[in-house]
Amino acid sequence: MKLPYGIYLNLPLKDYLADPGLSATGIKQLWSSPLTYWANSSMNPDREQRKETQAKMFGTAFHKLVLEGFGAFLDCYASLPDKEDYPDALDGVSELREECDRLGLKKSGTMLDMCQRIREVDPDVELWPEIVDEFNRDNLDKMIMNPEDMAMIRRMASMIDAHPSARNVFTGGGSEVSIFWQEEEYGLRMKARLDYLRPNMIIDLKTFSNPLGLPLDTAITRAIATNKYHVQAVVYLKAFAAARDFIARGLMPKANGEQWFLPMVQCSEPRFFFVFVETGAANNVVLRELRREISGAESIAYQAGCKIFRHGIEIFNRCEVQYGIKPWLDPRPAESIQDHDFPLWAQE
Repeated sequence: MKLPYGIYLNLPLKDYLADPGLSATGIKQLWSSPLTYWANSSMNPDREQRKETQAKMFGTAFHKLVLEGFGAFLDCYASLPDKEDYPDALDGVSELREECDRLGLKKSGTMLDMCQRIREVDPDVELWPEIVDEFNRDNLDKMIMNPEDMAMIRRMASMIDAHPSARNVFTGGGSEVSIFWQEEEYGLRMKARLDYLRPNMIIDLKTFSNPLGLPLDTAITRAIATNKYHVQAVVYLKAFAAARDFIARGLMPKANGEQWFLPMVQCSEPRFFFVFVETGAANNVVLRELRREISGAESIAYQAGCKIFRHGIEIFNRCEVQYGIKPWLDPRPAESIQDHDFPLWAQE
């Protein structure tokens, strides 16, 4: 499903994912191997559906809360009831049967049957099976999270609100802005979904962990390098330039009265910020700007991102012509392992 080139506000994620445009994620997959990209694309007839792992659900829920607000968050997510909040609630077959015996009631049937008999005699009793059943009925259309993750997400969001530099970052623009454009130099269909876009700024929200207890600056730099977040900066800056051109030509998004994006036409070089929030007990909030230029020269991070971007584009163009929708193979012949390729730690 190809969407017309342009800027989209409030585009459902499934529609963004269905579009075949090449994204920062695709570029990073191509950097790994052509087959990695093909296997995760719609060209693969046996591609597994996108699985909502616990980690992905956590990240998606955190983005929902920070970028769209508490109301939107509660519309989509609910926390399982915590047994500790109902210390007097009767739970389990044995407890329910004991209560039925105490009240002179039948002890047969399901737990909900016994709950109904007990409720008829004691309307004020707390019954755990009823609490869970009511929760499930009230939250049929929501993603269910455990209380610990829900509490951490809310705590992490509150730390952004408490941070003097981060609290106002996600204002004055739009969240989850999708942009589809044709990359000028290579003529490829591209796409990007920006966490938060302001008229002169792109903000990318990230979570990170620090199990080794490294200094925060080191932990964050490693996260950027390991996950190739600098590639996203390159792609998103290109997306901004495309969006600015759309607006200058009068190709406006369906904005329902919003006009925050109009000043983008006056911004020649937007700033790109990461907002990192640490998971776990210590929810540190750290802002880092990735700059295209430092002291008049391209920064190392931006250069590295451009290298991966160009490599991905070249691989895409070659494989699309060579293989079409068939598996994108790496046809290199057998090569010798060179001494400089072998890690020092393996020589000990």
